[in-house]
Amino acid sequence: VAQTAVALRDVGDAAKLVAYVVPTAELEPLFLKTHLTQHLPAYMVPDYFVLMKALPLTVNGKVDHKALNALLLPEPDSVSEDQPRTDTEQRLAAVWAEVLQRDLVGLHENFFELGGDSILGMQIIAKAHQAGLHLTPSQLFQHQTVAELAAVARSQLDTPSASQGPVTGPVPLTPIQRDFFTQALPDPHHFNQAVMVTVSPKVQPQALRQALQMLAVHHDGLRSRFYPQGGSWQQVIQPAESADVPLDDVDLSHLSGVAQTEAMAAATADLQTSFDLTNRPLFRAALLRLGVKGDRLLLIAHHLIVDGVSWRILVEDLETVYRQLASSLEVALPPKTPSVRDWGNQLMALASDKTFEAERQHWQQACAPAAALPADFEVDLGSNTVASTEEVTVTLAAAQTQVLTTAAAQTYRAQLNDLLLTALGQTLKSWTQSATVLIDLEGHGREVSLQNLQNLDLSRTVGWFTAVYPLRLKVPAGAIAEQLKSVKEQLRGVPHQGMGYGILRRLTPDPIPTSPAQISFNYLGQLQAPQSVAQEPALIHGLAPEPVGPLRSPAGDRRYLLDVIALIRNAQLQVIWRYSHRVHQRATIKAIAQRYLAALQAYTKPDAQAYTPSDFAAARVNQAQLDQLLGKIGGRRR
Repeated sequence: VAQTAVALRDVGDAAKLVAYVVPTAELEPLFLKTHLTQHLPAYMVPDYFVLMKALPLTVNGKVDHKALNALLLPEPDSVSEDQPRTDTEQRLAAVWAEVLQRDLVGLHENFFELGGDSILGMQIIAKAHQAGLHLTPSQLFQHQTVAELAAVARSQLDTPSASQGPVTGPVPLTPIQRDFFTQALPDPHHFNQAVMVTVSPKVQPQALRQALQMLAVHHDGLRSRFYPQGGSWQQVIQPAESADVPLDDVDLSHLSGVAQTEAMAAATADLQTSFDLTNRPLFRAALLRLGVKGDRLLLIAHHLIVDGVSWRILVEDLETVYRQLASSLEVALPPKTPSVRDWGNQLMALASDKTFEAERQHWQQACAPAAALPADFEVDLGSNTVASTEEVTVTLAAAQTQVLTTAAAQTYRAQLNDLLLTALGQTLKSWTQSATVLIDLEGHGREVSLQNLQNLDLSRTVGWFTAVYPLRLKVPAGAIAEQLKSVKEQLRGVPHQGMGYGILRRLTPDPIPTSPAQISFNYLGQLQAPQSVAQEPALIHGLAPEPVGPLRSPAGDRRYLLDVIALIRNAQLQVIWRYSHRVHQRATIKAIAQRYLAALQAYTKPDAQAYTPSDFAAARVNQAQLDQLLGKIGGRRR
């Protein structure tokens, strides 16, 4: 490009950016657009590109904008084409549309600005594989549009696939599993995760029972047992032919009102305490018959064998297999990805060859003591128990959630997790009166950026892969844009998404210190039931509103004084604050939770933000907002 000028022109009922370009060689407008989308937010990419031999000039030698505005614009389809063209682009766009629940996805729309996050990214990768395309998590983070991603996607036939046969025998424990056993919990068998869904009134129990068994055959980790061995524990996967998933049929239809609620609570509590790490299956289900309320399906698994991403895989696969069985079709699931044994063996090898030793100083500094959280009552032994746990939940309205996950993310060029953590840092900073707060972050642990792990795609592997690591978070004073920039840099500075912390702490002979953080943060992503439930024989109709029962034994201690869990459910962002009523009063936590909600709402209200001149580079504003902002900084329109 030798010369260029950009102008805002009225096209129909809208104002559009038009780029006038003088190229030095043959140049396609679509190439220009693709190039710019890699460097600019979507709203700064021109809608039209006009190729010229020279720019018109005034007698003073300046660009003649009046002459430019008089030029005819090319047809939109020829320069601003945003529809997939190649077969790869079409397959990827269809996957994005399904996962992001959109009718269409443009070729140059940014994944994270459409509301995507790292957890949805795992679903993108899994479904791309089903469509015959091989991708890695790091590729999705580096190439955030369909156009860019299609350019690096490879055919699944060209990539090594995981073994599709059954996996049995001993499995090395992951760092998070080792961490679990070091806690010496009084009831280690009662530490679960669970999902409850509403199911079709025409549910076929026999097909459901058979579908559950097939899940345990396909997903090897569901057949795990754990055995004490010389002061530690050993994970062993049982043979596929011994797969057994208990399914209880609990009829509460003869009860109603309070009686039914109490009976359901008692039934779920019994189910939650039923596991045995060594002698019984660690995955089970219950069909709860509630009469006029409809039927519910409760799925429970010990946390040692599942995590948040695992549930998305299991629920979708259960729906798929059930439909196939109920329709008398051949059962077929997508190919397996590497097993928990493959992953465990690879982590042990990385620990042995000291791959993460260069990170040791980073994590030792991260584990330095930090300011304590203010407490309403004296914190002593036995005060912070599971039995004393209470929670406060605040909810962002659906419209504001939509703005936060799309427009705000686009405006600040930030992922939702960046926004959530910046707001958390602001809130804790004002509460603790400390410039630095120490937080233990939970990530899904499946993001692989190391070269020798690139082929270990865990997008469809069921297991506990969570990475927990400390972050010393500093939120500077100033405008929101500056705070976000700082937090983004700190998060991007965490080596390998925190994977090395667990390895250095649990898999090496010289373990690094334990994090002294008193608060944990976990973003669970967007919870949603499988789509296309209208056509029978569907199994799952949606997420159920009833509680799943106690996930942990009340006899245990809580690791943190405060657990903050964020998730999007029913299109609304919910933030759950768990605390001990023996440490904090409810009024205290409620005030902190409301302060956090207000910080998030500030991202959705541009007119309420404290802008500085540098913010104009990051903020998208309309003309009315521009006038208001210029008044704030003492500028004038030119």
